[in-house]
Amino acid sequence: MKKFIRLGSLFFLVLGVTQPSALALTFRVTQITSEEAVFNEPSDTLTPTTLNYVLSFTVEPSGGGSSTQISTEDFFALAPDTVETPFPIQYKEVGDKLFAEDQEYLTAGTNGLSLSTGINKTTRQDPEAFFFPVVFLDPTAINDGTVDFFAADIANNQSPDLWELLDAGGNVVASLVTEGAVTNPSNPDWTRLGTQNLERFRNSDNQILNFDNRQLSGLAVELSDFVGLTALNASSVASMRITIADPNNTVDNRPRTDYAFISSNINSIAFENQVKSQEIPEPTSLLSLAVTLGLGLLSRKKDLT
Repeated sequence: MKKFIRLGSLFFLVLGVTQPSALALTFRVTQITSEEAVFNEPSDTLTPTTLNYVLSFTVEPSGGGSSTQISTEDFFALAPDTVETPFPIQYKEVGDKLFAEDQEYLTAGTNGLSLSTGINKTTRQDPEAFFFPVVFLDPTAINDGTVDFFAADIANNQSPDLWELLDAGGNVVASLVTEGAVTNPSNPDWTRLGTQNLERFRNSDNQILNFDNRQLSGLAVELSDFVGLTALNASSVASMRITIADPNNTVDNRPRTDYAFISSNINSIAFENQVKSQEIPEPTSLLSLAVTLGLGLLSRKKDLT
């Protein structure tokens, strides 16, 4: 069995003030299993030929313990209204831009969990915020030992991104900051698991550029990782905002996170704009409740594989 490095502390942003925490994220991703490959070492390399969606991922507690393999059948990608990126990322030999709208690169494949499409942010771009209306949050899912968010990065390095849960008035209920190895080399929240050979489509002149040797990284978040979230205030959460990079990170030489997707476990927290798979798993009682409350899972994309 392969050994994995334990990761450490995390920096949080609460009410605009960055503060260190003695705690790591609850989980760290140790393996991603997709249609075309299994990634669990930075040296694992793939040139994908399809949308290559994720079948499962494996996590272990950040403080050590047994690994757990998790199916992605209940994880669905979040769909931002707009995306500002000069370079959508796609697998090779497509011959043209794969999707007309850049946000579709975050929602491609079954459940929206494609590892071979994404967005390439640059250090020259201002921080960009994605807003996601929340329609269901189960308070019993806080600190229940279950992964609630799963994300992948497919272009090397991650920025310190600010994740915020907001109430109906836009006030911050809870927040966390996720960091990669460049800005937090001793204690990154993302785990590097492999390498892919990809292409970028340059929007400015419609050119396709080579994009080989790009690191693949995984991130797992539990609701309890949000500082300030409790069972008492969970019902006040009306939306989530993810800012790439966080507002304290001005335009400089720091990296930007290049998301392949950001997904949630819909049995824990579900969103208004969320990918609908062609093959929907049987709903649990919690998902049935979410549908009753008005969950709108959008059919943004069909699986093109």
